[in-house]
Amino acid sequence: MTPSRWLRTMPMVAVVVAALAAAAGGGCGDDPDPRPPSDNTGGTGGSGDGGTGGGEGGTGGTGGTGGAQPCEVDDDCQEFERCEDGTCVPKCRRDRDCGLNKGLRCDETTGRCVEGMPCDIDANCGEGYCNWRLRDCYCQEDQSMQQGDPPRHGVCWRKAKLCDLCELDTECGEDSRCVPYNYAGETMNVCLRKYTGSCPQGTIAYQGDDPDLIGLCVPQYEDCADFRPCSTDDDCDQLNPVCDKRRGICVPGCYFDFQGNKSQGCPPAKVCHMTADSVNPQLIGSCELGRRWGHGKCGNPCESDDECKAYGDGFVCAVYGSERRCVPAAAARREDTHGVRGCMSDEECEIGGQDTVYVGYCDLTKFECVEEGCRLGLDWRTGCNEPFEDCISTYKCAVDPDTGDPVTGICVEKDCIDLGGALRGGCLDGWFCNGERFVDPFTGEELDRQVQAPAGSGTQYGECFRMDASQWCISCGSSADCADMNVTGSDNPSVCVDVTGMGDTWCAPGCDYVQDCPAGWICDNIGEARCFNDPAQPAFKTCTDDGDCMSGPCVNPLTFGIRYQPQPNDAYPFKVCACDPSAADPCGSPEFVCNAGIATVVDGEVQEHYCTKKNTLCGPGGSCEFFGDVLVDEFGRRTPTFSCANDGGVLPGVSASCPAGFQPGGDPQRLHKCWLSRVCVPRLVREGDNLTCGPVEPSN
Repeated sequence: MTPSRWLRTMPMVAVVVAALAAAAGGGCGDDPDPRPPSDNTGGTGGSGDGGTGGGEGGTGGTGGTGGAQPCEVDDDCQEFERCEDGTCVPKCRRDRDCGLNKGLRCDETTGRCVEGMPCDIDANCGEGYCNWRLRDCYCQEDQSMQQGDPPRHGVCWRKAKLCDLCELDTECGEDSRCVPYNYAGETMNVCLRKYTGSCPQGTIAYQGDDPDLIGLCVPQYEDCADFRPCSTDDDCDQLNPVCDKRRGICVPGCYFDFQGNKSQGCPPAKVCHMTADSVNPQLIGSCELGRRWGHGKCGNPCESDDECKAYGDGFVCAVYGSERRCVPAAAARREDTHGVRGCMSDEECEIGGQDTVYVGYCDLTKFECVEEGCRLGLDWRTGCNEPFEDCISTYKCAVDPDTGDPVTGICVEKDCIDLGGALRGGCLDGWFCNGERFVDPFTGEELDRQVQAPAGSGTQYGECFRMDASQWCISCGSSADCADMNVTGSDNPSVCVDVTGMGDTWCAPGCDYVQDCPAGWICDNIGEARCFNDPAQPAFKTCTDDGDCMSGPCVNPLTFGIRYQPQPNDAYPFKVCACDPSAADPCGSPEFVCNAGIATVVDGEVQEHYCTKKNTLCGPGGSCEFFGDVLVDEFGRRTPTFSCANDGGVLPGVSASCPAGFQPGGDPQRLHKCWLSRVCVPRLVREGDNLTCGPVEPSN
């Protein structure tokens, strides 16, 4: 397997060269791959018959190399083989290659298996090929040694090094583990060191979610077959061009803060010099490599242009704040008769003000400031995740219709869709955004449906349009006055609501999506179904200890995994009887039933059930639950409140429905409660001293 997370980022070169270099792999240095090829590679037969081995011979020919190669001396074999008993066999590369219970270890010089040193404990392994000061050997249990005279426990084997292949943790030594990891694109067991506040050279702390690797140090470029800590900058690639010799890893290098006018990422008294690589034109426009732009190398402040030749041809020594840095000559800060300013960052070119919609930016192909115009597309310096910010906040970059230039455009005013839609500030209260996409309230995904302006209105895509106040603003005395209101097309009933709590009653039309409502109006669930008309009336069977309960313990109830924490100002001790719904009489009283436990769900699983009063307003198919809501009276006392719940159609094995006239909530946060409806709640606007219903009119 070759998962993409194992692929090391390659240096940036021409496409053809990159393709050819891919076969060489990444990493620091250029050592050959020590692994022998497959033992079963067949050849192509000759023209005769009688060929043997991997290939099939024709008449008089010979087969391929799949069979054993005869030999007399090692030179008759390939580089990774040795001659043993007249046959070429693979050289050993580690002690375990010599096999278990043979008393042998690998002579790494010859690749031959030779007699190993006997031992009883690890401390016996301290001479010859083992070094007691380094503790680089361990005592491997060996039956042939146990049958010797005198009998010994095992043979001294060398501990595997970091990234070496292994089979057991004991091979890797203390503070290391033998775990599955990438080895040349295959998953193989290798030795990795545990992270103990720092990592060995060439490795970094693992940051992923693989449970086998959490808490371990892994190679920077995620391949143990090509693990070599860097020792010079030449060992590093374009994205991480500087070798941190202390840690043996490649790092991004330093950069210059053009706002603070100071080098960042350098030791004291050092400055960040640009290099030919850090301003390579091939970085421009690259979503993958663009982050490398402007990252240089630390060095002593320059005194003359001659010193800067080491960083790049034609580089000069220029003053930046209190620092003297090497930069390309064209990028050096200057003022000439044409008003052209050298630059390497947009901050050096900012001109934004009240008299222009342009911010100004640095054209990095020329190292020149551009004061009028903007860059189209996504900013490659940050991974192509966001557009360039060359216009003031209420404007965006668009293609200039006069030139059609696909690279440089003009700043035009953002429309309501660019500003996030009607409900996110794109339109005035009481207005809609034409073309705004509807969003699924449960998934957050945009739907293939748009807000549409009335036919014939002349409203363009991305323009705001007023709601029709004659259809939307209907005063009411009761919900019956709103029964015929259907401005959204929703099946949710329209209801009469007191918008201010002071008798300002208006019809609230039913809604399914926030885009059903004009700006300022909120699509929300209203009319929560309570277990009792008095929301403070206790619904659960309370208790003081387990003896008060029948089929479950006495507990503080759970709400979606969080247990209720008693407070000094609780109106009464809120400990309740948990119950087992499968028990014959789970609550020990006909006045109580074991509820569905919907409010205790975590990851789709009910955690607990509670004894609840039987005759509630939730009905025979409902479930009375505690969702964590409390009422606080005028004296500050807290009283739990209880609500009717439903399964929402998403809880396997749980069945609970809303009482007649109520429905599940229309979004994930309110789904399991029961509501009278989901409606667009009106937002009143001020006209003089009065509040009324209608769209806000533009000030101009």
